Amino acid sequence: MRQEVRDGEPWKKVYGPVFVCLNSVPESGDPNSLCADAKHQMLQETENWPYDFPRSEDYLSADQHGSVTGRRKNQDLKNGSLAYVCWILANGKQVYAWVPGYIGDCKYDSCVIISPGITLDNVIYKPPRNGPALWEIGIPDRTAIEFFAPDPSPLFTNPLYLAHEKYAQYGLRDRYHDLVFTVGDSNYEINGFFAQVNRNIGNHAYVPTTLPIVFDLQNIDESATYTLQIALASSTEAELQVRINDPNAGNPIFNEGLIGKDNAIARHSFHGLYWLYSVGVSGSQLVRGRNSIFLTQSRNSTPWEGIMYDYIRIEGPPQDN
Repeated sequence: MRQEVRDGEPWKKVYGPVFVCLNSVPESGDPNSLCADAKHQMLQETENWPYDFPRSEDYLSADQHGSVTGRRKNQDLKNGSLAYVCWILANGKQVYAWVPGYIGDCKYDSCVIISPGITLDNVIYKPPRNGPALWEIGIPDRTAIEFFAPDPSPLFTNPLYLAHEKYAQYGLRDRYHDLVFTVGDSNYEINGFFAQVNRNIGNHAYVPTTLPIVFDLQNIDESATYTLQIALASSTEAELQVRINDPNAGNPIFNEGLIGKDNAIARHSFHGLYWLYSVGVSGSQLVRGRNSIFLTQSRNSTPWEGIMYDYIRIEGPPQDN
């Protein structure tokens, strides 16, 4: 979260309170019950928040917290769920939301002063879309959890997390393998990989990797613009390049430069900060029949550089309503 402070403006940030759960089981007990008990305690503490017991004058008590309610409606080419998640920026005056199943952010543009019982006007959310979807990969939920995660190395397997949290295993990134995703034939839950990382070639050396996405198009409008929507669930000091039908093209059609520092892969997670890019693709770059999109993570100075995909979609030219 970004905090903007004017020159000379005092500010402070409160961390806490911090709750630590200490539990135990008999020697003959099931160690997995410790995790289940901790999760149960977490849910109970969530219900108890906001707390009243902290005595710091910088900590807002329960009766000082405000709430905002409202209704968000979708305006899209398909029907969707009304479920949403919202948060308040650090300045406390803007409300954002994201909707599972849709890309992009919904923003309430009017200034909001948070106080108990505030109700917003209806917010019409129009997710980014320039034309009909020709194909899509993944689920737009801001995570990479639906993509394939390999079994951990037997040398590093942690049985405590194996049953419920497969991503929380050491060394998964080193089990990355080069792959080709063919739309219509490949399944991202089987043929994908939860992260695009540098390939380990031994002796502590890594090389950049490229993900080819192969797809067929029967009708091409060479004068129109297609749109490639790329949603990232995480990025760590990565550089994503996009090329069309030529993996060795000197100039990619998209190169955002250095992005991300959330270290989600190194932290054994399946999501970090969200990134969304809408890339224009000229119809003249496509051919009738088989096409390929090449997604390259080009940086390889450290083993920690990489990205996680949330969702990829290519859209046809805009259509008149």
